[in-house]
Amino acid sequence: MPPATNSGQTRAQKAKSSDSNEKFVAEMALVDLQDLRAREKAYYTQWRTKEDQLTALLVKIASLDLTTINYQQLIDLMSDALNLLGEVSERWSKLTQFFATLAGRAEIISNAMLPQLIEHFKEAGASELRPNERSWYFDSLKKATKGIKLQSYILFIMSRTYTDMSNKFLLPRLAGLAKLLSPKNDTMRIKMGKELDKASKKAQTEVQAYITKRHNAYVKAVRQLEIENTKLVTKLGGSSKENQAAIAEGKKRQQQVGWFT
Repeated sequence: MPPATNSGQTRAQKAKSSDSNEKFVAEMALVDLQDLRAREKAYYTQWRTKEDQLTALLVKIASLDLTTINYQQLIDLMSDALNLLGEVSERWSKLTQFFATLAGRAEIISNAMLPQLIEHFKEAGASELRPNERSWYFDSLKKATKGIKLQSYILFIMSRTYTDMSNKFLLPRLAGLAKLLSPKNDTMRIKMGKELDKASKKAQTEVQAYITKRHNAYVKAVRQLEIENTKLVTKLGGSSKENQAAIAEGKKRQQQVGWFT
């Protein structure tokens, strides 16, 4: 709450209301961040499992002796690989829904912050504000803008991961499978099979390191935002039963209408 002034009770009442809104936003953010972190971890684990299965299958295909193989066996193996690719793509489709959820949460929180930011700007620009009051509003602005920055950073990490994984991994691997059907003789087919084997192993190593790096960056960013909001809630008097009940009711209604699921 800002320091008291001679300007009357109105500003103090506004500040108290602002503190109450700020705590509610922070509590809502904590609940949402815990949920989103759990979802991201589940998607990450599912993707790694399918990716390991896909790589093992591709290596098996690439190591086959294509001069003596039963082509029905090759077709069956490729069919299994394509089915796995479809499952991996489905995982990414679910991640797209996850990004929409994250974007929705960030928009809700940011929209709750922006009116406060505007009000702070108006108040801080008033000529009658004392230096200590200006300092309080400046600190409030820094906290709010830092929260928006962190949310934007999280969105950036996850959206870049999805885009890069699609372009650098899924699409090239589909093309590699198709090439095994195109050679006109066994020599070319064996050569392409070896190239696919080498490319698959290289891509697997690079992609696992890449997705792990992005995953860790995401977890770190979310954790930082959780710490900031926890400190804020504690500073403003601790978690409120009324706020928690309102947040739980809001999440229940969102699930009922299919928002952010």
